[in-house]
Amino acid sequence: MPTLSGWLVLLACGVAASAGAAHWLHPFLSPNRPVGRGILVVEGWLGEQGLLQAIEHYRHGDYSRLIATGGPITEPWSRSDAFETYADRAAHFVRDHGIAADEVVAVPSQGWRRDRTWQTALNVRHWLAQAGLAVSAFDVVSDGPHGRRTWQLYRRAFRQEPRTAEMEIGILSAAPASYDPSAWWET
Repeated sequence: MPTLSGWLVLLACGVAASAGAAHWLHPFLSPNRPVGRGILVVEGWLGEQGLLQAIEHYRHGDYSRLIATGGPITEPWSRSDAFETYADRAAHFVRDHGIAADEVVAVPSQGWRRDRTWQTALNVRHWLAQAGLAVSAFDVVSDGPHGRRTWQLYRRAFRQEPRTAEMEIGILSAAPASYDPSAWWET
């Protein structure tokens, strides 16, 4: 059994670890490391605030095209939401907010129950190959703490293709609208 001073050291280590996790966990899971050029891939299930942030990134970056991704809509924004997929809804949203229609592409996915982000990354890879676009870099916009996982899966999906081994893939994690990232543990 530890002595009283041993218990105090263990308690101090636990408190320090908890404080470190509270401070560093959200920034670790929500990286922002954009390439800033090529194509901007936007996860269509983002909320309106996330899509508005994606539009700003597109306008300020050196992007030639915006690809909206996503599967069947499970949570409509309203009863009048007439879109079948998140990709279609996001593409419509960004067009309505000033991105030229010929620069926006919807790449819808099927309704997978598991590994949706992985399957979406494969869909984007397949669409780029089918379109015959020579892309050396792109950024993906995801939602806050989902960003690191999205980034890793896209990098893995494109590393499997020999022609795209030199592809630079960046990540932009949209700032959450529903909570303060510096106090995420309060939500």
